[in-house]
Amino acid sequence: MHKIDIDIENNLLRVELEGFWTSSDFDIYISDELEAITQLRCPPGKHLMLCDLTNLNVVSQDLVENVVIELNSTGPEDPEWIAIVCKSALLKLQFQRLLTRPRAMIFHDAIDAEHWLLSRSTEE
Repeated sequence: MHKIDIDIENNLLRVELEGFWTSSDFDIYISDELEAITQLRCPPGKHLMLCDLTNLNVVSQDLVENVVIELNSTGPEDPEWIAIVCKSALLKLQFQRLLTRPRAMIFHDAIDAEHWLLSRSTEE
């Protein structure tokens, strides 16, 4: 249901989400994400995240609230910059409507998304 690749050199988490998620799947993902963050060398909240939703089904209504909270969170362990990859037009529309978080962008292509993220890390 999910895969997390840790790029220590770039302080980047590459996350792939797939399938149709339940609340239990979401809870397991959050736990795994928090564990991955501890392996990065940057201070908490200074990492980047590439979230590939290419193989994720449209999020069910009962899970939308959790996803919205997670996507828009800017707490101390949340990524400083986040790029979301959506190839499904329906999923992209759903996330465009839900995403209000600053320093986030939705892309159609993972290469463009990663390029954008890595260029953000050199700002500030």
